[in-house]
Amino acid sequence: MSDEFNPSVDYSFMLEMVESCSKVIDKTIVGSTTAFVLEGSSPSHKRTVYLRKTPDEQIPFLKATAICIRISKMGELLEWFEQHRSWKDGGYFERENKDQE
Repeated sequence: MSDEFNPSVDYSFMLEMVESCSKVIDKTIVGSTTAFVLEGSSPSHKRTVYLRKTPDEQIPFLKATAICIRISKMGELLEWFEQHRSWKDGGYFERENKDQE
């Protein structure tokens, strides 16, 4: 499950990040899937986060991003990408400062 342009995230990191979230009110494990229910008044299917442990123990970039937005931990995810995957969103070029000319 690799993406040519977007890095994946380690399952253990995502599991730890979701478990440490103050929004989690319930956790259920069924087989290789862990489900977390978040607090709130919206329907439970909209407040549930699923993490499935795959053989490669990786979470795809888009799924990890969606989860981190829901649990308000996007900054931590981007820091992890930079430290562990040498990947920085928008960090591929340097802008010249016109004031220095």
